[in-house]
Amino acid sequence: METDRMNWTARRRDERQPGFPRPGLRFKRGRSGHPLEKDAGRLLAALWFLLAFIAGGVWTETTASAFEIVATVDKTEATVEDQILLTVSVSGARSLPEPPELPPLPDFDVAQGGTSSQTRILNGEIESSVSFTYVLSPRRPGDFTIGPIRIRKKNETAQSEPIRLRILTAARQGTAAEAPAAFVEQQVDVQSPYVNQPVLYSFRFLRRVQAVEAQWEPPPFDGFWVEDLGKERQYQKVLNGQSYLVTEIRKVLYPLSPGILEIPSNGLTCKLVIPRGRSGRPGDFFGDDFFENPFFSGREAVTKVLKPDPIRLEVKPLPEAGRPPDFSGLVGAFRLSAEIGQARLKVGDSTTLTVTVTGRGNLRDLANVPPDEIGGCKIYPDKPSLEWKASEEGLQGTKVFKKALVPLHAGELEIPAATLSYFDPYEHAYRTAHADPLLLTVEKAAESEDLHWTQVPSQRTGGAPVRLLGKDILPIHTGLAGAGSQVPDRGDLWVYLLCGLAPPAVFGICLGLKIRRERIEENAHVLRRRAAGRTAAKALEQAKRIMKQPAKEAEYYGRLSRALKGLVGDKLNVSALACTPEEIARSLLAQGVDEGLARSVRTFLEELEQLQFGAVREEAADREKRFRRAKELAKKMDRSLQRAVDS
Repeated sequence: METDRMNWTARRRDERQPGFPRPGLRFKRGRSGHPLEKDAGRLLAALWFLLAFIAGGVWTETTASAFEIVATVDKTEATVEDQILLTVSVSGARSLPEPPELPPLPDFDVAQGGTSSQTRILNGEIESSVSFTYVLSPRRPGDFTIGPIRIRKKNETAQSEPIRLRILTAARQGTAAEAPAAFVEQQVDVQSPYVNQPVLYSFRFLRRVQAVEAQWEPPPFDGFWVEDLGKERQYQKVLNGQSYLVTEIRKVLYPLSPGILEIPSNGLTCKLVIPRGRSGRPGDFFGDDFFENPFFSGREAVTKVLKPDPIRLEVKPLPEAGRPPDFSGLVGAFRLSAEIGQARLKVGDSTTLTVTVTGRGNLRDLANVPPDEIGGCKIYPDKPSLEWKASEEGLQGTKVFKKALVPLHAGELEIPAATLSYFDPYEHAYRTAHADPLLLTVEKAAESEDLHWTQVPSQRTGGAPVRLLGKDILPIHTGLAGAGSQVPDRGDLWVYLLCGLAPPAVFGICLGLKIRRERIEENAHVLRRRAAGRTAAKALEQAKRIMKQPAKEAEYYGRLSRALKGLVGDKLNVSALACTPEEIARSLLAQGVDEGLARSVRTFLEELEQLQFGAVREEAADREKRFRRAKELAKKMDRSLQRAVDS
């Protein structure tokens, strides 16, 4: 009885435990709470859940396949100095679609801003969206329509509603109430110059508010020879009662051919720090001036693209009437002077004739100044020197010509007056500058004195013998006796051997160093190509150090761009830092790199340039994605270019 009770207790305990039955224990089928029945119910519930999840996923994929596109702008009315941020949002796309197809925008400069995406799950439904941003810079005022913007995904196409914009003319200095916060202007001092006439060009940036991150690229100046007038200068200027801080850049332009030449209006991009519209009492601690301090975010930075009016010049040809025969194309106003180094010298000695040309004009083209020939004198011209000095009127140049004169005969030698023919654009006539003639006194050269070692008697005096007057400095040895004294002692023999072996040893060392340097120079590109990957990796790591610093965001993107361009330059042994993304892509394709990789590199570099110089800013997570993308492209380019070079 005791044994049966224990077995029954063990059987009841095992029945209460979940799981599969143990081997050796028996259970009857059909009993309530049977373990196999419980497991079957769980398995059936899991199958139902799996079927529901698959059905829900199929339904979600079906409903999410439909997507829509929405285009928005941050402002619908702006001036030609403003930038408009265009955002194209695509919602309902589970995967990243192709970039939107923008309509032709001939009245705007378009720059790509970047791409962002987000995904969220709400009530079991997955919603995703992708946003593409573009920066539009108006070229002229007027009413414009943007759109529709289309986007394609597989066999589906969606388009946005059109957007209407009104672009107004930029404000210019008028009354004090209409005075703009900032503007730019470009001017020339001559509207109708002659060919080769110096034209003073000035570009001015005027602002009465704080301006940061100002960037200006000079126009191309097609058809001109350009000379810089030193560094930019700053000064204060009052216009209509408003004080402006002026930054001025000046250049001297020389038209190269007659006709109509145009200086385009290259814009200056900057950020103006403008108050948010509050106005308080000056000096009031609790007034709006206190809260307009940047520390309290009372100011905002507004991106502006300031463009001056273009300049058209009508360049006139030089007149044919009155042109001197020795005219060499010099245009401007000049003075001529000449001086001689020594006015008195002997035959065979030399002196220097210095001719100086000073004035405002294209002195760089002046190759020579007469005289080129002087009778009874040889002339050896030296290389001329040219110096420029900036002034309010432009560039003042001084060119010095030096010629060595060697007279051949004694007497009075007249150096003819130096002349210079040029065209004076201010007087509209040809002129000839003259220097005073110079007089050179040439004396006979001193006669050479012969050395007489013997005195020969005169034939009239009879047969007196020849008398020795002196001896030479060194004795003449007529036998071997004198040679014995030239043999060095044994103690000094090593000195003679060292002196004899030193020259060939030094020559051999120098020759070896020369050969080694030539080999290093020849193989420098090989070393540079091998270290290209490591150099790019170091540059990327340096960029990573400032990745999380928002204040250095532009510098961060610039370092990423330089790292990728430097990798291409090191691999191809060229200077690629100044190349455009399109040129980088063409260089990669020329080396046999995959077209998809070249296109990806070009697109990525273009995005980096837009982020570096544009107004769009990214979050820390986006900057980290840029870093990983740059590192990935660097590895792919390194491998592809290495295979191309090895093959």
